[in-house]
Amino acid sequence: MPLLSKDLLDKIKKRQIEYIKSYMPEQLNLYIVPQGRDGNCRQSRQELPNLVDAFISNPKENNFKGKKYVLINGASFSASCILSSSLKSDKKIEFVGEETGGDFNGTVAGRMPPFKMPNSKLYFSFGLMDVIPVNQTDKKGRGIFPNQEITTPVQDKVLGKDLEIDWILKQIYP
Repeated sequence: MPLLSKDLLDKIKKRQIEYIKSYMPEQLNLYIVPQGRDGNCRQSRQELPNLVDAFISNPKENNFKGKKYVLINGASFSASCILSSSLKSDKKIEFVGEETGGDFNGTVAGRMPPFKMPNSKLYFSFGLMDVIPVNQTDKKGRGIFPNQEITTPVQDKVLGKDLEIDWILKQIYP
């Protein structure tokens, strides 16, 4: 018999979502969207408040219009992957570095309560919510791929060299 049954996990998940929603201001509920039939939470442009669309469709006059760069690598997980997959559709953003360690299509996150193992008394925790970005890819189990792949060798890192930043600075200041 499993340590935690599916019913118990479903109850825990439901309570955690209710807990998170109860403590979040209304405008932050952008990312805690009602669960779909499959039990996953989703970001959905149709369900986001008009405030977000106003920022996208009515930018301020002095907004930055140049190219933007996002640094990613194998140590990019969780929220950084959700943000990166959301930004990936913006053609003015260039991803630099290596494929992320986290998945393009989502992450298990949210509240991570501690559980105590009955025999060993060791504690562990795990995310109780699937967070799935609007943008998806057919490459299941893969991360966000950079537009400009750059791998810094360990010896360069030890010497304090940052090839990714150097490349970006050359793009900005040719």
